[in-house]
Amino acid sequence: MEFVVKQIIVGEQKTYIVLQNENGPCPLLAISNCLLLRDSIALPAKNRNSRTITLEEIIGILANLALTKTDVASSFSLNEILTLMPSLARGLDVNVKFHAGVSGFEFTDQITAFDFFGVSLVHGWLNDPQDEMTANAIGGRSYNQLIEQQCLESDLRLELEGKEKEKEKEKEGEEGKEKLCTLAEELNTIHLVKTFLNSTRSQLTYYGLQELHGKLPTLSYSVLFRNNHFSTCFFNDESLFLLCTDEGYLTGNIVWEKLGDIDGDSEYVDGFFVAARVDGGGVNPFSEHDEDLAKAITESYADNVQGSGGGEDEHMAVGTMVAMPEEGGTGTGAEQLRSDETFVRNLVEQEQRAQQQQQQRVQQQQQQQQRVQQQQQREQQKSNCNIC
Repeated sequence: MEFVVKQIIVGEQKTYIVLQNENGPCPLLAISNCLLLRDSIALPAKNRNSRTITLEEIIGILANLALTKTDVASSFSLNEILTLMPSLARGLDVNVKFHAGVSGFEFTDQITAFDFFGVSLVHGWLNDPQDEMTANAIGGRSYNQLIEQQCLESDLRLELEGKEKEKEKEKEGEEGKEKLCTLAEELNTIHLVKTFLNSTRSQLTYYGLQELHGKLPTLSYSVLFRNNHFSTCFFNDESLFLLCTDEGYLTGNIVWEKLGDIDGDSEYVDGFFVAARVDGGGVNPFSEHDEDLAKAITESYADNVQGSGGGEDEHMAVGTMVAMPEEGGTGTGAEQLRSDETFVRNLVEQEQRAQQQQQQRVQQQQQQQQRVQQQQQREQQKSNCNIC
């Protein structure tokens, strides 16, 4: 499997990132791009020149970094990490905890890889504790546990209907009435949970977005799980930005997507964090289908739980993104990116926009200084009049 390498500018620094194709292993690439932006790893010259890199080469770069991490806690087994990395290329199962903050995931061996490389895995799929009814309905359960509870709804309804018929025939005693109330409460809990899951299919809430802003360190890189994708993200103390790594962003000046809303009303910026045009080179082919994908995975998981009655399928998590390699060439994207003329033109445009922004800031400062001077002159004139 081969991926396209793109050169970008972040602030004043030129760096390289790896773009994701339709079936690319987004957990592995998100970790890699996070480390590339931190300068923890670097792509070899041959990959920078060819603007392509294979999956095996990515794993090799991460393996070399792992071998140098002698200061890692003893709880990490180097052999285990090296074994886990190829599995990240096939996908990653995550089980979100809605009550444990932005880092709330059920612990698995695969998540250990994030800790090993010092990359924080976060999410914003959190329930607002001020919504006490929903908070009580969710309790301390994870996503998988909520879905398993949802699968009991039809059986509970049938049981409730039977109890109600018995009540009509006056065959129910006190114990039967208590059972009736218990069934009604369980169904109400299921309804509240279903409403929460349906209203947060993007796997991000306003409360969760607020928590991300409050918990992420300033000027930090991490990996955000949302819409069943793993995205490299950057927080600059004011806004959260997602690195645009889909091959749809191969050309053009788009580098980041500003995550300022939960409803997909995106704002795209360039490497200087200046608003960028969304043209033919800046369209994410997955964006229109993300919520449908989350819903489909949810339904698939529910079917597995209902049909299996146990076994491995019970632990299949919401974040499973299985990467199925496609045979064939590198695609037209790599050839387009190899064009030095296109890259230079984009670079010049970015630098020109940065200069324009700087000029605007200088003009604003000069205007502000003029207003201050004018205000001081008026105050001086008033003072002179008072003396007279």
